[in-house]
Amino acid sequence: MPLPRRPAATSRALLPGARKVAGKTVTRRLTPRQAQLYEQWIANRRHLDEIITAMEDVSREAAEQLLDDTTPT
Repeated sequence: MPLPRRPAATSRALLPGARKVAGKTVTRRLTPRQAQLYEQWIANRRHLDEIITAMEDVSREAAEQLLDDTTPT
């Protein structure tokens, strides 16, 4: 799912971007194209996290069912 578009920067040629390196925030100026790429990468990562969470839920449910089926009665 792509993120909503930001309004175009009117007076800035570069946009700030920040990330953590060794526990410290590192700020870098990004071109509008670079910022767009970063936004897409972040959206992709969030989508991947959602998929992984769903897969973990399915695995947990399957394990519960399998363990319930093998319990002696």
